[in-house]
Amino acid sequence: MKRSIAAVLMVVSACAAPPSGGADATGAGTRATFVLANNAGLVALDEACKPIGRIVELPSQSAAATPSLSPDRAKMAFALTQPPSKTTGFGSDIFEVKLDGTGFRSLLEHESENVFYASPRYDPTGNALYVHKRAAIVQNGQYVGNTDEILRVDLATGRRTTLVSDASDPTISPDGTRMVYVHLKDALPDGLWVVSLPNGGDAKPFLRTRDSFIYLQTPRFSPSGSDVVFSAAGRQTGATLGGRPAHLGIPSELFLVSGDGAKLSSLGPTGDDVIPAWSPDATKIVFAASRDGNMEIYSMSPDGSAQTRLTNNGSDDSQPAWSRFFLGAPGSFTRTTPDSNNRPSFTWSAVPGAVSYDISLDTGAWSNLGNVTVYTWPTAMAEGQHTVNVRAVDGAGLARGCSRADGCASRASPATTPPGGGWAARLGLHLDG
Repeated sequence: MKRSIAAVLMVVSACAAPPSGGADATGAGTRATFVLANNAGLVALDEACKPIGRIVELPSQSAAATPSLSPDRAKMAFALTQPPSKTTGFGSDIFEVKLDGTGFRSLLEHESENVFYASPRYDPTGNALYVHKRAAIVQNGQYVGNTDEILRVDLATGRRTTLVSDASDPTISPDGTRMVYVHLKDALPDGLWVVSLPNGGDAKPFLRTRDSFIYLQTPRFSPSGSDVVFSAAGRQTGATLGGRPAHLGIPSELFLVSGDGAKLSSLGPTGDDVIPAWSPDATKIVFAASRDGNMEIYSMSPDGSAQTRLTNNGSDDSQPAWSRFFLGAPGSFTRTTPDSNNRPSFTWSAVPGAVSYDISLDTGAWSNLGNVTVYTWPTAMAEGQHTVNVRAVDGAGLARGCSRADGCASRASPATTPPGGGWAARLGLHLDG
């Protein structure tokens, strides 16, 4: 399994990109904490939000938006708007690129003038993509409106199937059985709806409360599927809004609704329409807000507390997608057998967000144990002083290096085996002969 030291929060704003030139030689995406899509391209940023290089250069005069990470968090799909095509006119397409800058390719191309694909979302297997398609309706040479639908795209065959109409902004449950989306009426947001996957056919309102909103957007399932966060303005309880137009001038808020749609709570105002994103361990939500005159990225706890500013620059930052995070060290790492036992047993506490654990002896190679917190060394250790290392691994195989032998609360240089290193909880072990 490929491992990376990267923790990525993608912050995307629609602007022009430099001429295309393939992957950046530095492999900046594999070392990034943040990725920013702006007029410099897809730029990797460090933890202080300082540029460290480009992931890949986008085609000339193009703009990227609505990024989404694959289930293995090794690549991202995003919408890309380019100059009008001679054959299909103006529109937007869906592209994909690996975080190491390779594999830049088109997944879905618009087929005619004023067809726009956006908001790609992988299903949990990574074999299908759910995409919002907006197409202009032209009658007798006059624009009369749009059609909005969400398609399911088989990535192996390219087959496109319309799942729901009058729909945008999909979010897929972690188990792949449901999709929550924004339902549209007369091209305006009408509420959150839910439909079964992969075949659809049973679309219905998602909220079971009596709340309605003048405007809402960007629902996002939590990593466990227990909650959905979304941005909305003009909350009203027990009222029928009846096609009231815009949310402009009405402050937006972030809301949290239970996975069954029965319980709704406000996480607090953001001032602007924002795109929220969950951390992989569900302990944080990131969002954009213009509290200093321009859009910056903030994080907060799922109850709305502990709001922290993450970016600080003069340009607008928006559309975050939190790709990776640094797992903590396994706690309470304990040897449960005496020194005289040359096949010692160990226990440790589970780490939120971890899907498996690695173990190594002294400076040897790491071995993956699976999702266990108890382990007995399979062979006899040689007499002497040894160090046993345990570290947590997330769903992308992500881990980080650590230099301390007493619980690993600090970082170290990346390890060389495997590439990228990992958080390691270490225990000094002396075997008596």
